[in-house]
Amino acid sequence: MHAFIEEHGYQVVITNERYHHEIYLSDPRKCDVCKLKTVIRHPIKTMSS
Repeated sequence: MHAFIEEHGYQVVITNERYHHEIYLSDPRKCDVCKLKTVIRHPIKTMSS
């Protein structure tokens, strides 16, 4: 994921105050394991030229 972000002109900004976030869209108690879905959000910024 980090390589993809950098290839598209951005920089990952993970610090002690800014972390990635995981948003679970599926409930593992009600869904088959192979159908679980998660959104992962990384803090990014535009790379300076």
